[in-house]
Amino acid sequence: MVDLAWAALIVTGFWALLAAVLFLVGRKRLRTVSAKPERTVDTLKEDAQWARNRTS
Repeated sequence: MVDLAWAALIVTGFWALLAAVLFLVGRKRLRTVSAKPERTVDTLKEDAQWARNRTS
């Protein structure tokens, strides 16, 4: 049988390892996401062009 202190250390190590893996996976996914709203930027550029070229 495993002593209570060793059991707690093993469980803590397991959760720390799981947390590290999840952190690395999450960081990798966040690096692939673009924070720039592309459609909004395009729409704002169109609006600015329309405002500059108004005929009235």
